[in-house]
Amino acid sequence: MKLYHIRNLCGMLQTTKIAEKVSCCGNKQRFSSSLVSGDIGRFIVENTEIVGEDTLTPEIKLRLLTPNCRFWHANPELWPLPDPYWAIYWPGGQALARYLLNNPGVAKGKRVLDLGSGCGASAIAASLCGASHVVANDIDNVSAIATIINCELNGIGPLKCLSDNMIGSQPKHYDLILLGDMFYDEALADALHRWLDSCINAHGTTVLIGDPGRASFEEHGIKRLLQQMAEFELPKSVQMENYGLTYSTVWRYHPTLVQYLGLGFGGGEEDHRWLDSCINAHGTTVLIGDRRRDSFEEHGIKRLLQLIAEFELPKSVQMENYGLTCSTVWRYQP
Repeated sequence: MKLYHIRNLCGMLQTTKIAEKVSCCGNKQRFSSSLVSGDIGRFIVENTEIVGEDTLTPEIKLRLLTPNCRFWHANPELWPLPDPYWAIYWPGGQALARYLLNNPGVAKGKRVLDLGSGCGASAIAASLCGASHVVANDIDNVSAIATIINCELNGIGPLKCLSDNMIGSQPKHYDLILLGDMFYDEALADALHRWLDSCINAHGTTVLIGDPGRASFEEHGIKRLLQQMAEFELPKSVQMENYGLTYSTVWRYHPTLVQYLGLGFGGGEEDHRWLDSCINAHGTTVLIGDRRRDSFEEHGIKRLLQLIAEFELPKSVQMENYGLTCSTVWRYQP
């Protein structure tokens, strides 16, 4: 991939410059003096190629930067616009769009927000699935123009495109929020976590996240609040473009489903208080797995548990655990 690997895949989505762009509320991108906004659509059409094959969603056509485009091999300093996130079909967005197309009922009749929409593929997929209202939001104004062009390619009317930074804003009523490849910066991930909570608390919004397993996502605390919905193997060309990432996964952010698994009661009281706060705040369901350690059996929390299941451990596991023979699953019900 050239244009210095599309500015090294736009700084691997992790540079300080990018984090500053996203965290600056209401920030508007400024275009180079060599282009005015009226010329940007023509520039996109003249300097991109229509791509459909070799993605997870061959039924969606997009204008992207490819080796056949003149800027692919050019000096990046000649590129007259902000870094072209919209010109790449990122693997998290591919997984989200594929999941929606495979499961059209997820978006059908819903009010949908595609946050950090880039090329607009997830928003387009939601529209193709029959969503009643779709908003594509990206702080880069060029993304909005690219999205409208891509809508025309796919035979749908232009979607509503917003360029304000919505993270941290007053939650509006969306039934479904889509986030592809957005957990690339710790500060941004923290801000997203808080804002998504407010959306869910205010409107019962369903949140779907697409990510190919980047370290910044895998290591974030939000992972324990996610339910895996689907996993897709990326096409070989997409793997090569993304430094060998092979799969992309769709998760549902669902803090009220299961908050804490495999709880080890070594100390106890701090865990107990934290679980109470989760349940009081969100009505969280808590499942506890324990192999009947003394610290667990003697803890006061035991009187608040409902037995869900008990399993006999394999002989090898029994030997490794000093003869403990069974492991049990409990539901915490204060």
